[in-house]
Amino acid sequence: MGNYSDLLVKLSNVYSKLRGDVAAKKNEDAAQGFVRSTTKYWVRTADVSTVKQMVLQHMPIFQFNKDDFAGDAQLLNSVYLDNSSLELYHGRLDKKPLAIAMRIRWYGPSDPNVVYFERKTHHESWTGEESVKERFEIEAKNVMPFLLGTFKLEDAIKNLHSRGKGKDANDKFKKIFTECQQAVDSKQLLPLVRTQYMRTAFQIPFDSTVRMTLDTNLCMIKENPEEGPSCLEANRFYRDPSLPIQSSEITRFPHAVLEVKLSLKQGESAPAWVKELIDSGLLTEVHKFSKFIHGSCTLYPEMVQSVPYWVDDESVRPSMIMSAPRGAGVTRHAGRAAGGTLEPNHPLLGSQPRIQMINNPADEARIARIRQKALRARDCCPVALCDTLLGVNNYPLPNVPQRIE
Repeated sequence: MGNYSDLLVKLSNVYSKLRGDVAAKKNEDAAQGFVRSTTKYWVRTADVSTVKQMVLQHMPIFQFNKDDFAGDAQLLNSVYLDNSSLELYHGRLDKKPLAIAMRIRWYGPSDPNVVYFERKTHHESWTGEESVKERFEIEAKNVMPFLLGTFKLEDAIKNLHSRGKGKDANDKFKKIFTECQQAVDSKQLLPLVRTQYMRTAFQIPFDSTVRMTLDTNLCMIKENPEEGPSCLEANRFYRDPSLPIQSSEITRFPHAVLEVKLSLKQGESAPAWVKELIDSGLLTEVHKFSKFIHGSCTLYPEMVQSVPYWVDDESVRPSMIMSAPRGAGVTRHAGRAAGGTLEPNHPLLGSQPRIQMINNPADEARIARIRQKALRARDCCPVALCDTLLGVNNYPLPNVPQRIE
């Protein structure tokens, strides 16, 4: 399949012009009185372009910083913290009240100068409280001192003032900075696993009624090499890119992940086009899917006490086996032979998959028709026509993002 990312951006701009999209006014109180929901879906790689084309007919591709984008997508790296008992992993997997996840996130293909330290706190829906994501900005050079407790709140405030961001040193910043540093210290948290992917976001600016993100080329890696210095020993919060990555240190997820966020008034239904997309057969809902949870259990099988249900899916199985610890396998016996052959397997998997979550082969004919419809819509608006409608003659070629191979 070809790379249509530049064409998709142009199509998005054309559709946006034809719809007359206008950015909504920013309103900090806009969420009051609305019911929020987030649902995650797997999308087969073959269907990614079709899904993108279906969505951009109704919502534009959202590019926050175009310098960090390659075509329609932006590279995201997120380093998740945990401890030797995988306390955060098990808390998030079991959906314990107030369970947290902590990560260090940056955008774009280059080594980061500035990153975001984020904390996600889980609240059960029956409590009436929504799960919360909070974050603050920190220079990359100060991340390890922060984790080790030598970069204090006073240092962070001075740093913000020296960078001309003194107004950000408010009570909210002080609270989240202090609480995160206390959690890192009390739980002995260190970099454990990284998720990396290309993200395409769809949203009308400041309009949260419908928001979508589509993550492709998803992989998870161990931050601490099995043979080589750990992040702590190397004084780094992510592994040295020059070190080779063993097969047991990386897992490549076989599907794209679509996240649909709705913010609707009480009793209001999702737009018809969203329902049509969900019912198209191109999406497979995976309740509470988590990249952090999947990467942690796949790469640290000897440390987990429980696993998510989706690891038993037959479409995920091959990628997990590829990431199995060296020497892991199952013995197969054939005929009357006393011995057997050792076939590769993953310690968390049985001899056979127990569930089939991704689309049933019976859906293939219907999905093929949807693909053809999307292709016809794309072909009706070739690149030259897009350029004419937008008044653009030449688009610069995007930078090729660095990949972990």
